[in-house]
Amino acid sequence: LPYLTAVYGHSARAYVIAAVHTVSVTGGTIAGSDKAIAGETVSITADADNNDSRFTEWSSEADITFADKTAKTTTFTMPASDVTVTAEREQSYTVTVTDGTVTAGMNGAGKAFAGDTVTVAANNVSGHNFTGWTGEGVEFADAASAATTFTMPGGNVSVKANYEQIKVAYPTAGTKTYTYSGDYQSYEFANEGDKSYYSLSGNVQKNAGTYTVKAHLTTDGTAWTDGTTADKEF
Repeated sequence: LPYLTAVYGHSARAYVIAAVHTVSVTGGTIAGSDKAIAGETVSITADADNNDSRFTEWSSEADITFADKTAKTTTFTMPASDVTVTAEREQSYTVTVTDGTVTAGMNGAGKAFAGDTVTVAANNVSGHNFTGWTGEGVEFADAASAATTFTMPGGNVSVKANYEQIKVAYPTAGTKTYTYSGDYQSYEFANEGDKSYYSLSGNVQKNAGTYTVKAHLTTDGTAWTDGTTADKEF
């Protein structure tokens, strides 16, 4: 090390001058000065996480050891040379959902980080039954469940909730006779079909005779088993 000789009266004393080195931080800040001498403790803090990236660990090409390289704020002992340390970061990826929503695991920018758990829920589509989730490169916890999760891969993903149209079995004509109940005449069907999805009209009559009976779909988006949606007449 360089030294300085000082003369006091008739005596001389030698003083060692310690070399000062520079600390450079990429993606973070230093607590105090960016100058340090070998053996000093240097404290550093990584920049804050955001929607696009987050801190993972500290690295350096210099021969130094971090107290905790995965901590956002950590320390290291200054070597006898200039040193550059880097706060490593990972990027986030976009999640696109068709016919559903993300209910958890995604940040405000519609993104998630690799390894995060993302929760999705299928929409309630009138006249259709949910059949399952699909997405390239995505493994769902339960693809057959309307609400499920998946682990975010290291890339943008698109997932889709799939549906099939409800096909309603329509009533089929019976004997075309009417039974008077004292209040109205009811039509006799050979098969009533899926009664929960249609309503009847035209069979409210107080006199026996021949009448037109209509079956009308009551749930939007449904269709008869033959693919039509118009009223069925009997």
